[in-house]
Amino acid sequence: MSLIRLRRPSPAGKSQNRARAQGSAKPRKHRAPLRSARGSASMALRRAAPAGWRFLTTSGGRRPDTLIYPRAFTQNRGYHLRDRVPSLEEFKALFPNIVFTDNITKQKKLVKYVLVGLDRQQTNPAAIDYEQMTIEHVAPQSFIGQHGYDDALIGQMGNLILMSEELNGKLENKAFKDKKRILTESGYKLPTLIEQATAWTGKEIKQRTEAMAEEAYNTVWKP
Repeated sequence: MSLIRLRRPSPAGKSQNRARAQGSAKPRKHRAPLRSARGSASMALRRAAPAGWRFLTTSGGRRPDTLIYPRAFTQNRGYHLRDRVPSLEEFKALFPNIVFTDNITKQKKLVKYVLVGLDRQQTNPAAIDYEQMTIEHVAPQSFIGQHGYDDALIGQMGNLILMSEELNGKLENKAFKDKKRILTESGYKLPTLIEQATAWTGKEIKQRTEAMAEEAYNTVWKP
């Protein structure tokens, strides 16, 4: 994918506009400046971006998409975007800053956007109504404030999965092994790292967050 460069439109002069209005020539249409984020990822997602991140619309391939990149590696000059794609290590270092819990809700739309983007690589998106999907915390939010768990850890991408509201309600604050059993019996396809895990602690959450960051960088929003 290549980054779109947004160019400031060149307005016609007043005399030129009067001549066109009086003559037979059709007024020249000016292109509106492109936005740096499109569709559902526009203003709501940009407001939800964590500190140090921004959204950039990209083009190329069969469909455009929206990238999340560290703000520190971009510059915005008027309508022109001159952007340096961060390295994988830079991307991975900031990815844990995307967090969602009941106490930190600002980034909920962003979290779901990322989860959906990753899920689309593994499943048939046409068969899933992502609007109806909810966000489940594998290690429950009831852990916050206990045994070294806080919002920043429980809310990390590595602790989050998408599922239907009905299935989410069956899990509540159950233990990890019980959640795995319920999800497996329901026909839910567990992410590989969760399926292979025998316990779910801060270590596993951080490992999955790092793996998701790498997948997002190399597959979903490949520079």
